[in-house]
Amino acid sequence: MKKIFNIFLFAAAATLGLGSCADDKISGESIFDIRPDLIDKTQFSAPLDSFCKKNFLQTYNVDFKYKMQDISSSVDKNLTPASYDKCEEMAVLIKYLWYDVYQQNVGGSAADGYEFLKQNSPRIIHLIGSKNMNPVQGTEILGTSEGGIKVTLYRSNTLDISDLDYCNRYFFKTMHHEFGHVLHSRHVVPLEYRQLSSGFYDALGWQETCDSVALGDGFISQYSRNNYNDDFVEMLANYVTMTPKVWEDHLAKAAFQWEEVTYDRDSHGWQQFDKIRAKYNREGGDIDSIGYIKSQTDTKLTIVRKIIKRTVTEEKNDYAYALPDDEGNIQYVFKEEGKTGTELILKKLSLLREWMQEHYNVDIDKLRKAVLTRSYVMDENGEIVYQNGVPVNRIVQPYGGKATLLEYLVDKMRNYETVETFDFIK
Repeated sequence: MKKIFNIFLFAAAATLGLGSCADDKISGESIFDIRPDLIDKTQFSAPLDSFCKKNFLQTYNVDFKYKMQDISSSVDKNLTPASYDKCEEMAVLIKYLWYDVYQQNVGGSAADGYEFLKQNSPRIIHLIGSKNMNPVQGTEILGTSEGGIKVTLYRSNTLDISDLDYCNRYFFKTMHHEFGHVLHSRHVVPLEYRQLSSGFYDALGWQETCDSVALGDGFISQYSRNNYNDDFVEMLANYVTMTPKVWEDHLAKAAFQWEEVTYDRDSHGWQQFDKIRAKYNREGGDIDSIGYIKSQTDTKLTIVRKIIKRTVTEEKNDYAYALPDDEGNIQYVFKEEGKTGTELILKKLSLLREWMQEHYNVDIDKLRKAVLTRSYVMDENGEIVYQNGVPVNRIVQPYGGKATLLEYLVDKMRNYETVETFDFIK
């Protein structure tokens, strides 16, 4: 069974003259034509064109390309444009959950946020409707960042804001990931951060490591193992989009040692094989007690589980038993003190926090609070509201007389009369 893994690409592009150093200053002159009379008011796309011109081009000198251009795409891939209605939703959500978050939470004033985005925003954002698949590796590219100049976001046609977990995974986390690449293209990842997991990065085989094993090794996600740059921006993207509960769950898993075990029907016997498979299928979500199935076929079963203390060494045809403690509870094996995945992840977060503050005057905890507040319904204490164990999605709640907040944002954009007037939500 082939698994599809999600990846991001970052191209340094320094040899093409696209690199930038810390002392570079952005010119006050736009590199694009920003004259408002270029918008044809008779076209049905005029509101979106006006919105993008005012809120991206004129404000931040960013060319928001929602009409797919072959010259700006991977010509060796079978890609399709984003549908117009999805482009509308993506445009307002990118402003709402990316640009407005930074603009209102950098430094001590809105002016600081504007200056930060003018200096550091990518110059081009390009939307693609379809997935970008790599059939050789069985991977999917969610986004690309090219030398801090251009960010491309894929699979826009699958946007479904009613499923916020899905949108965070495939869109919003990708936005912060790719923007993180833009930021570290101007200031390099700290040396101490690069050394924390030195020797554990695997550019060719990262996709073979499941999330739990990656956590135990000190990586916040599977893709973090690709290289230290991706490790760095994955830390940023995951931290600012994860709810506190999900974040704490990740840290808890990272404290243990995990193992990946493959059972082969021919070597273990069909009775034992079917017994194990039935147990994991029946209790598949109970990670703490038995683990979970990573992949399975008719003859092979690969499971991921916490490593437990055993009575004897487990080898072929040597069925060891868990070693219980004095109260009869299973004993799990923790990582060596000082080297647990939890400690490594928290150290990486600390270094990221210092780096963002030092180089960009960005408080990532404040940034995270803003992202979560815009994403989820909060109670009077500023805590996320849960229903049946699930955080309540704010973006699909009624707002401003509309059925949902997203409908309100899109409706405001569709009723955009001129490029000078647009009362956007704060």
